[in-house]
Amino acid sequence: MYKQAAELLFDQYEKEGKVTPAKILNHFESKEEQKEAAALFSLELSSEMGSKEKEKALNETVQRIKKNSLDKQSKEAIEQNDIQTLQGIIKEQTGLQKLHISLDCG
Repeated sequence: MYKQAAELLFDQYEKEGKVTPAKILNHFESKEEQKEAAALFSLELSSEMGSKEKEKALNETVQRIKKNSLDKQSKEAIEQNDIQTLQGIIKEQTGLQKLHISLDCG
């Protein structure tokens, strides 16, 4: 679900140049999925926010989505006793704090 929300977010931004969370939430049928997806967008991006604040909010959201995805993959690797995959996931989790998305053009 997080992957789908992220894909919808980036697709919408690419096509429209902005993100409208309500449009993304409409893609989810159950109330539980809508509520969980809504939590991803709980940080409201005000037009009064500066570019650094928006950049920080975007980075926090992407990190939260990626962390959830890695947590899920980690559980699956543990259940399957897949040590090699688990080591890769741990490495990605370590690098997650270094992830940075810049809104600067150029």
